[in-house]
Amino acid sequence: MKLYALLFGLGYALILPAQNTPLFETKIYIHDAQGNTDSLELGFDPNDMLNDTVQFHEVQLNTPFDSVLEMRVVRRIESFQAEDILYKRLILDASACTNNTSCTRSPDAMLWIYAKYPPITLSWDKSAFSSPNCLENAFFSPNWLYIYSNPVVLIETGGTVYACASKSDSLVWSLTRTTDYPNHVFTFIKEREVEGIGIDTIVGVFLAFPCSEYFSPCRIIVGAEEAPTPIEREQSVKVWPNPATFWINIENQRAENMSSICLMESTGREIWSHSTEVNGFESFKHAFSKLSAGMYFLRIQWDDGFSTVRRWVVAD
Repeated sequence: MKLYALLFGLGYALILPAQNTPLFETKIYIHDAQGNTDSLELGFDPNDMLNDTVQFHEVQLNTPFDSVLEMRVVRRIESFQAEDILYKRLILDASACTNNTSCTRSPDAMLWIYAKYPPITLSWDKSAFSSPNCLENAFFSPNWLYIYSNPVVLIETGGTVYACASKSDSLVWSLTRTTDYPNHVFTFIKEREVEGIGIDTIVGVFLAFPCSEYFSPCRIIVGAEEAPTPIEREQSVKVWPNPATFWINIENQRAENMSSICLMESTGREIWSHSTEVNGFESFKHAFSKLSAGMYFLRIQWDDGFSTVRRWVVAD
């Protein structure tokens, strides 16, 4: 049964439905180089009904963007429709992860931004992205490679920008629109009307809510960072043989000591780890007895905080 609030004023009564509380809800903030700010509200709920804006009091906007700074949100699957309606408050329809019915997630969201004074900083309450709703793998990124490519492309291109929502609380972005190597900022862009300017370019940052069986960079590299450059990565470690059968040799090509090594499946799920001290310019060798043929990832951490991820293939 829905609750109703009874409002009295000017001699008449107005009956409005009380606002429902979604399963997950948080605020996302933005500020630019001049100190201008904006925010929006985003959440999800298993009972959300698509296109029903009354249920959770969603706020739609089809007016021009502010000419200085504004951020709006839409379901990512709808974000490239010609006449999409954007929101300042949006509650997405949630669903359970296929491998764990107690894990609730949401479709991905797209934040569309117009900023006259970049760079911009997105910020949020990272404590909201915690494990009860399986949000620890949620991440923000302005880079479409995370959607349309696979983990190999992400790791090997370098320069891809993202922030893990449960481990970081902000993402600084210059609004770069280039796709030229080595920047690799493959940006979402579209044209929308801006107040007092006319049609101009707005840029997108998506927020992904991957289930545990799907790839998330948050399982490979923590925090908000850019991947090491190809030169740094090539000079940091050598992994051989690759492809391999059952054993692996890891050569530390840095002066600092390695502190840990972990092996992950292509989804990012960790299947083996080893805390070790591999001195600078020395090697570590290990034999695996039960590995299926396929692609894996090695995450290697050094004492000075430097880390890298390398692809490793096990042959038949």
